[in-house]
Amino acid sequence: MKQAVGFFILSILSFYSFAQTKSEYYNDPTDTIIHSSFLNKNKKITIILPRTFDRNNPEKIPVIIVFDRQNKKIFREVFESINYLVSENDMPESVIIGISTENPDRHLETSFLPSEHNAHGEQMINFVFEELIPWAETNLNVSKNRIFIGHSRYGYFSSYLLQSKLTELTGVISCSPFFTQKNVDLVDSLREKLKTGALNHTVYYRYITGDSVADGKDYLLMKSFLSKEKVSKNFNSKGMEFYEAEHFSTPGLGVLPSLVEIFSFWRYQNIELFKNDSTAIDRAKYNDFVKHMQEKYGDKIAIGIAQFNGLGWFLYNGKKYDAAIQTWKFLLEKYPMYTDAYVSIAKAYLQEKNVNEAKIYLKKAIKEMKKTTFYNALEKQENMTEIQNLLKTPE
Repeated sequence: MKQAVGFFILSILSFYSFAQTKSEYYNDPTDTIIHSSFLNKNKKITIILPRTFDRNNPEKIPVIIVFDRQNKKIFREVFESINYLVSENDMPESVIIGISTENPDRHLETSFLPSEHNAHGEQMINFVFEELIPWAETNLNVSKNRIFIGHSRYGYFSSYLLQSKLTELTGVISCSPFFTQKNVDLVDSLREKLKTGALNHTVYYRYITGDSVADGKDYLLMKSFLSKEKVSKNFNSKGMEFYEAEHFSTPGLGVLPSLVEIFSFWRYQNIELFKNDSTAIDRAKYNDFVKHMQEKYGDKIAIGIAQFNGLGWFLYNGKKYDAAIQTWKFLLEKYPMYTDAYVSIAKAYLQEKNVNEAKIYLKKAIKEMKKTTFYNALEKQENMTEIQNLLKTPE
């Protein structure tokens, strides 16, 4: 299976220090360091890429930014939620970026000047939007579909981020947040922002509380505002209460249902697109799907290789070889580095007894396999062996 291609970063350190499930959909995590001129320090980040990731692929990918990556348990739970939903086709594959912040920096980087004279919260926001995201757009093909997940102090920070960058994100999931600090009231700030900030796409906000007395008080303030006052139709908010759960349990309890709700539109449209599984994918309907994603989420979300390839093999196994061929050809238009599709097309032509056309696509597969970065050396060798065997088919 395909591995992530290399990308240019200041420093890469592979790590396996947190015991995540070995995923069929994601590569192992990679640690790196990015220098922030706003914070005047190096920031440690962790990147987890989909196994289908290829830097040369023109299709952009949603990005999920998770704060407090240094908390291995919470970061693992968030990853497991994403991994599970991707495996069930309840959300699209996304690039996951974890940002580490150790104490005492954690307090200052989640504080703001009205309440803390030495606060670095604004600098942290600048790091995320002016340094980290542009770097990820260049190196990781991420789209403007951005979701932020924070817990406790970073629940507060991510909620501050919501009202600060309301039109520049897709969603915020704040676990066990508080909303008030000295001279700061995020309920009032969000109220004012929603009065003046025009939203051209849906922005999702999920705020989740556990058994903490302090968190619960602020949670009720936010819930009272968002449930009683009329806000923008494109602002989709919901509170979640787990009063019997510990403060540190809320990410494990709240992130998964939040992501399900955020991407429910994507999933429904996905089902509509593929519901007629007796024919090749309709290109006009596919273009409509992508358009609907941009209107809903603020940027395009493409159909992944797995969906295209799955439909191709479904049609193939149903002996609808021409429809399978058309599906795989469409896949190659969107993901030209996926040279397995050339081989699949050749197999379908062989089923139709069209050996000459099959060999044309096998030769194309050899040509593209030599230059693609999508596969590792072992995968290339295995694929080339299969291709050579298929080329022996007599005409």
